[in-house]
Amino acid sequence: MLYDIIDAEEVCCDRKPVLGKSLLMAAAGREKASATLRDRPQERSNKLICIDSSEKMVYDEIDPEELAPWRSPLAGALHRNSSLPQSRYLQLATVNLEGCPANRTVVFRGFLEGTNRLKIISDRRSQKIEQIEQNPLAEACWYFTKTREQFRLAGKITVVKAEDFDTKLKQIRASVWQEISDAARVQFAWPSPGEKRAEAAAFELASPDKIEPSFNFCLLLLEPIKVEHLELRGDPQNRWLYQRDGSGLWSTLAINP
Repeated sequence: MLYDIIDAEEVCCDRKPVLGKSLLMAAAGREKASATLRDRPQERSNKLICIDSSEKMVYDEIDPEELAPWRSPLAGALHRNSSLPQSRYLQLATVNLEGCPANRTVVFRGFLEGTNRLKIISDRRSQKIEQIEQNPLAEACWYFTKTREQFRLAGKITVVKAEDFDTKLKQIRASVWQEISDAARVQFAWPSPGEKRAEAAAFELASPDKIEPSFNFCLLLLEPIKVEHLELRGDPQNRWLYQRDGSGLWSTLAINP
């Protein structure tokens, strides 16, 4: 069980993303404006796109003040790569207890509604939870093979556990649990990840409660403060840097590839 390379509970995804009308319109608009955006990167699209808390990834509109400028190009990449199941997988790097990088593949579960925070799930017994609680700094790297573009999202992660005092976050944690498949839910009752392989019988378990989350189930919220977007198509390639300042305002800068 290579939980530190690819979390088993992350990879078990049996639903295909459903793209809403607003995303399709935004993505189509960005396609038409791509040449202009390369010449005027400071005016990159800021259309109103939000990815719902559902695993189905339904896209809705939100207030433009809540939308980071990198959200529209990311939504466009998700749309154009939606035919590829692996487009939902991204690499998440944290810092281990020895101060060294630790990386693994996780599944994108959408954005926390009304925010720019990415949702990821994990087992509280996995090593990354201990790492995040010691040092919440993390970076996600997301490569889209069809369109040959990469997003790097650096920021801090919040871990939402069963004992969390924030009622709203606990409700969100429960809703994410209810949206994942039975095959994904049962893995949170498996023997502890990273320990010596257990007997086969230890993995033959009945389906857990579909409403009440397992104690081992954690919701991770990655809040980016710095995002880089690289488009490998083009000569030269196109690269943008998005940064959030202390007051929460985002800046956009075209940089050398």
